[in-house]
Amino acid sequence: MQKKTNTPELETAIRWRVDAAGEQPTVQNYVGQKLPGAKFADRDLRGADFTNAELEGADFTNCQLQGAKFDRAILAHALFTGAKLGGASLVGANLEKSNFNKAYTSQCDFSNASLTETRFDEADLSRSQFAGATFLETRIRSARCSGAKLSNAALLRCKLIASDFSNVDFSNTSFIECALEQVRFASANVVGAGFLSCRLDNANFDQTKADYVRFMHGTTLRGTSFKAASMIRASFRGMLLDRADFRKTLLDGADFTETQCTGTNFSYASLKEVVFTKAKLRNAMFTFANLMQAVMQQSELQGANLYGANLFGVDLSRIEVDKETRFDEPHMGMIRARFN
Repeated sequence: MQKKTNTPELETAIRWRVDAAGEQPTVQNYVGQKLPGAKFADRDLRGADFTNAELEGADFTNCQLQGAKFDRAILAHALFTGAKLGGASLVGANLEKSNFNKAYTSQCDFSNASLTETRFDEADLSRSQFAGATFLETRIRSARCSGAKLSNAALLRCKLIASDFSNVDFSNTSFIECALEQVRFASANVVGAGFLSCRLDNANFDQTKADYVRFMHGTTLRGTSFKAASMIRASFRGMLLDRADFRKTLLDGADFTETQCTGTNFSYASLKEVVFTKAKLRNAMFTFANLMQAVMQQSELQGANLYGANLFGVDLSRIEVDKETRFDEPHMGMIRARFN
């Protein structure tokens, strides 16, 4: 099959010129042009202006596009594989099914862009802006996203696998039916975020600011680490948290009602007024945790270790224990418990 190339007219439209010094291309103006299927691969298009251009299926593979403007451009099915877009603006662009695999997109502005089925495998999205962007079945795999801004966004059925979201702003963002296994959220801001029917197994939330975060129906958090995070009044109601790590985490007022926390580690955590009603806490670790005024009614504590924990005012009524359950003896007089 003969390889498809640009028509002479299209090639003239996209040809670039070198300035008198022979070092940098002149600013190229493609504002509003209709260039579907254009072949720009390997070109130097730094600072080019594609505002409002129609570029469906265009090929920008390995292009230099630093500082380029694609605001409100139609870029569905476009290829940006390996392209360098540092500082580019794609505000309001249609990027449906476009491909940014291995692209350098640091400090880009994707605000209000449509990212339906867009691919960012092994891309660098660090410090980029995504305010108001639409994420539907977007895939971000093994990508670097540190410092990006995704506050107040909505992500539906996205795959964010083994990517680095450290220091990212996810405040008040909604994740629905997303796959987030092995994702690193360390030191990110997820205050007020919500996770519904998401897979977060073995994710890393260490040192995150996650007050009022909500993990909802169908979400799994097995083996997830929350060490030293701030999670005041977080909701884990009904979640699967087997082997999760909450060491030194601030969880005051959090809700763990009916959670499954087999082997979960709460050592040295602040758990004041936390609700563990009907939680499955078999073999959980609470050593030196502060459980003051916590509610643990009808929880399963077989094999749990509460040595050194502050149990002042804790309600342990109708809990289930066995001979392996360990309480610090000096606190026993302050526990209101009935062992049935």
